[in-house]
Amino acid sequence: HPYFGYIRMVDALAEAGHLVNHKKVWRLMKDLKIQSVIRRKRRTSNYTPSVVYPNRLKRKFHATAP
Repeated sequence: HPYFGYIRMVDALAEAGHLVNHKKVWRLMKDLKIQSVIRRKRRTSNYTPSVVYPNRLKRKFHATAP
């Protein structure tokens, strides 16, 4: 999987029943030039106004017990 780094690769291998040291996986991925794709961070835009929903509760409730 392109998003798997060596740590997630070790977890996937362990889930499949193959116990491998993380340093061995890192070394193999380095030798085979397998690099994970870094996901981009999603940024919020200040240009689009956020939707403000009406406050329907308006704090009109009382707890009878904790």
